[in-house]
Formats: sequence, C-alpha cells, structure tokens
Amino acid sequence: MVILFDILLVKKEKTGEIQMKCVNCGASYPDIKEQCPYCGSENTKQAEQAHKDRLDWYEYKSSILRRLPEVIGRLAGKLVVRLLMIVIIGGILLALVSAGLAKLKSTIAYENKDSVMDSLEAMYQAEDYGAMMELLKQQEYYTSATYGRYYRIGELYEYYQPAAEGIDEDLQRAEKYEDPDFLYYTIKPLFRILSYCDEYEAEGYVYDEGTEVEAFRQKAENILKEKCYLSEEEVERGLQLYRNEEDMMEIYQLILEKYEGRE
Repeated sequence: MVILFDILLVKKEKTGEIQMKCVNCGASYPDIKEQCPYCGSENTKQAEQAHKDRLDWYEYKSSILRRLPEVIGRLAGKLVVRLLMIVIIGGILLALVSAGLAKLKSTIAYENKDSVMDSLEAMYQAEDYGAMMELLKQQEYYTSATYGRYYRIGELYEYYQPAAEGIDEDLQRAEKYEDPDFLYYTIKPLFRILSYCDEYEAEGYVYDEGTEVEAFRQKAENILKEKCYLSEEEVERGLQLYRNEEDMMEIYQLILEKYEGRE
C-alpha cells in the first residue's frame, strides 16, 4: 500500500504539480488542494498564501488611500490655478467689452442727442409745441438745463392749450349752474402762466426764450381780459392770490359775475 502511494506521488511530481507535505499525517499532495485528501486537514500553506494575498491587497488599497489627499491636492491646485486664470482672463475680456460698449453707447447717445436737439429746435421754430413736448418727454432728464428752452415753452403750452380750449365751456357751465368752481381748471392755469412768465423775465430769459414767453403771457392775458372781462387791476389781484397760494374763489366769483352781466 505504501509502495502504491509513493508511485502515485512520483507520478504527480512528473506532471509538474507542486507537492506539499501534510502537517498532520505527513502525506504529500498538490498544494492547490484546500485540504489534505488523506486526513482532511486544512492546507496551511494555501491559507497562509490567501491571508498574505489579502494583506497585500489591503496594503495596496491603503497606499492608494494614503496618497489620495496628495493626488487630490495636486489636482485641486492645478484646477484652482486654471480657474483663477479663467477668471482673470474673463475679467479682462469683460472689462474690454464693457469699455467698448460704453464708448459705443456714448457715441450713439451723442449722435442721438444731436439729432434730438435738431428736431426739438425745428419744432420750436415751427411753434409745434405739442409734438416738441412729446419728443422731449422721451429723453432722460428732460427737465434739466440741457433742454431748458424747450421745456419752459413746452410747459407754458401745456398749461395754456387746455385752458384756451375749455374756457368757453367752463364759463357756460359756471353760469348755468351758478357755480364758480367750474372755472378752477381753466382760470388757475392761466395765472400760473403769468407767474412763470414773470419768473422767467426776472431771470433774464436765460435760454433766449423771451419772445415765446411774452407771446404766452399775451395769450393768457387776452383770455382773462376778453373772455372773463377782468381789468388789468383784477388780473394783478388774481396773480397776487396765486403767488401767495391763497384761495382764488374771489376771482372765480368775480369772473362769473362779470360773465353773467356781459352785454
């Protein structure tokens, strides 16, 4: 039996298998076996190798984990540098684009302003004050000194025109209902015009608007004198009440009485 066993071992050795001796029974068997085929004892060599392999694997993973912060740091550093460069280049490009746009906008604004000023002046000379004010109000800071001449005359126009168009109807309503309050929206703007005209005259017509201002003064006085039958002194009285921000019912009542007593 022992002879047959040895023959088998020799045959296996010739096949190229690595033999190992069982630590329990002393028999030899291929080391790839997980346990001794004779006594069933565990193949300690294979177990040790498996354990060693696991340790080597864990060591390999540990080395990767230990190096991971360093690798991440290097990558993060490169990423930060790249992002910083992108931000700097982007900021420079943005500044250049913004400067270019600002210059272009400024150029366009000056060209548009010149065109607007030409249009305003043409409307001013043609006494087309309604269209002039419509265009003027489309401009930024249209009440500023840049547009002072056009704004002043346009404002006088906007007070005068509704009063001139509505005075007859308001006088008739006041007479019909015997209520001078109907005159508020036409008479008060006329005195506002006279007040503004005096103010602009006192300033010396700084925008060279004297001729147009005097024209609106004359128009407002004509309505008060010819349609409302006020005398020069009564017009001055109404202007005084307006400037002092006093109740103007006295003037409205006077106008109604004169209108009712007209011939």
